[in-house]
This record gives sequence, structure tokens and C-alpha cells, in this order.
Amino acid sequence: MVDLETLDTQPSAHILSIGAVVMHDSDQTFYEVLGTKEQHRSVSPDTINWWCEQNQAAQDEVLIEIDSNLKKMLERFTQFYNDTGSQFIWSHGDDFDCVILTHAYKQLGMKPPWFFTATRDTRTLIETAKRIKGQTFEPNRIGVYHNALHDAQFQTKWMDNIWTALNE
Repeated sequence: MVDLETLDTQPSAHILSIGAVVMHDSDQTFYEVLGTKEQHRSVSPDTINWWCEQNQAAQDEVLIEIDSNLKKMLERFTQFYNDTGSQFIWSHGDDFDCVILTHAYKQLGMKPPWFFTATRDTRTLIETAKRIKGQTFEPNRIGVYHNALHDAQFQTKWMDNIWTALNE
């Protein structure tokens, strides 16, 4: 499960942070803050305004200028993905996190570690559970909203709840 915090909603979005959790093994995590240092990626005034309305803990985590490197972060993420033996990459929606990551990899002349057919979408599974079981099985929220790792952990727990319910 991957989650990004960004400064735009386009595929070319500036990446503020990335959080990832291995599905069904929440002890294996990846988290890195890239902050606001220039990445030659897009920034949207609407997204900046949206960030100004978010909680202070989330802002303090990502709206910082640190010495970060997008290419090195992608290399470390690739290593994490490969080391965990992941076959799929999940995100909360099919048109944001994985699309932005793929764009970033391609921008830097790199190949994403997953095959293009390996992307999975939580929203589809949530809707499926709702139709089959009559509920979404959303867990109680723990952590800071819009902290990429906390969001990935929450989404992973949600998927685990659904898998359990569908297997009953």
C-alpha cells in the first residue's frame, strides 16, 4: 500500500512524502519526506491553499525545505518494494499515487518496480465490500491525517478488514 502527499493533483505533481506498508504485514514500512525543495515537478496554487487548511501536524511534517533527492528516494523505494517480494502496488484510488509515482520514475529515466498491470485500488474493493456485505469495514482512524505513512497504514488495515469479512 502506497500513499503520497503532494503539491498538485496532476501526474507531474511535486512529491512531499511517500509512505508504504506491506499488505498483511504492517511491520514492514517505508517512509520518506522529500519536502518542498525543487524537484522540477508541478505545484498547484489550489493544492497549496488546501495544505494551508490541513492540521498543523501534517503541515509540519511535509512543508519543509530539506536536502532531499527524488531519484535517490525512488531508488530506495524500489529496493524496499523488491526486498519485500511485493507483486502488487495498492493505493487509495487508481488515478493518483501510482500514476504520480510512475510519472516520477519515467521523468528520471527509471522504471517502476511493478508491472503496469500490478496496480490495485482500495476504492474498488471498498465498494465491492459494500455491495456484497452491506458495509465498508472502515477501521477507526489512528495517526495524523495526510501523513503518508499513517494514511498507508490506515488503508492497509481497511483492506485487511475487508479481506477478513469477505472470507467469512
